[in-house]
Amino acid sequence: MTSSEYAELKQYLDRRFDGVDHRLDDMDHRLQAIERRLDALDQQFVVMAHRFDTLDRRLDRLEARMDSRFAEVVEQMEGLYGSYQRLEQEYQATREALRRNDREHETHNRRLVAVEGEITDLRLRVDALERRLPPEGV
Repeated sequence: MTSSEYAELKQYLDRRFDGVDHRLDDMDHRLQAIERRLDALDQQFVVMAHRFDTLDRRLDRLEARMDSRFAEVVEQMEGLYGSYQRLEQEYQATREALRRNDREHETHNRRLVAVEGEITDLRLRVDALERRLPPEGV
């Protein structure tokens, strides 16, 4: 190989390597751009993870408050149920007392009718006795 052929080969290879270097530089720029975008996405994921953690803590607190409130509601409902049971017992007792009162009232009414009948009989007897007595001035 002559020195001119060597020089031509060297120029040719230099041009080719320059082209490859240029392409590699372009690829480096593109990869750096992709890396910057991935870094930005990583940052967004960090922010999102922080937000999710914050939301998770808020939901935990909300759940605890709701559990507490539900416990209060259950306690109040149990109290109301106890009151309802007492009212139901009082209602049944009052209802039975009213039935007993109605029976006693019916018994008293029958006795009153009987006594009124006896009074009527006594009046009739008194009237009959008065008629048998001599008149007052005689």
